[in-house]
Amino acid sequence: MWFSVHAALLMGAPGRCGDDPASTPIRPALVDRPIAVSHELAELTPRAREVAAVDPAQGARHAKLLGAGNCSWSTSMMAARALTDGVPYTYVGHLETSENKLASRVATPYTVGPHAAIHVVANEVLGLMERNSVVGSRLDLRGRLIEVDDVRYLVITHFTAVGA
Repeated sequence: MWFSVHAALLMGAPGRCGDDPASTPIRPALVDRPIAVSHELAELTPRAREVAAVDPAQGARHAKLLGAGNCSWSTSMMAARALTDGVPYTYVGHLETSENKLASRVATPYTVGPHAAIHVVANEVLGLMERNSVVGSRLDLRGRLIEVDDVRYLVITHFTAVGA
């Protein structure tokens, strides 16, 4: 309840999405980022450079991932909060599509885990996975897990396609 009430207060009127660029959340210090120094980026392959350049604290920009009725600002806030307050989480398996309709209005187009109980937040990393067409593959996912109002959210920070 904390997130939904306080997010509504921060966004202005209850139920209104604050997609104002000035209200974008402050990026937390990302301890899980594999590469933080720009000269190291120059030494990487183009694909590795693309992976290192995405920000897991930012919500996805693709409408397919956000879904109708979800809020990109709330999604970015949840991603940033999970990165700062969440616990490390690893999952190996497939992403399952979800209805993407949570009361929090956080975009979660996929679920993972037993009984599909963990909602995957639509962040830039998930957008990169969609662009590279690896979402249907068996994946090794690394990220941060947070539970808010009895809903578990996973923010993916790293991914690798495994198996054939």
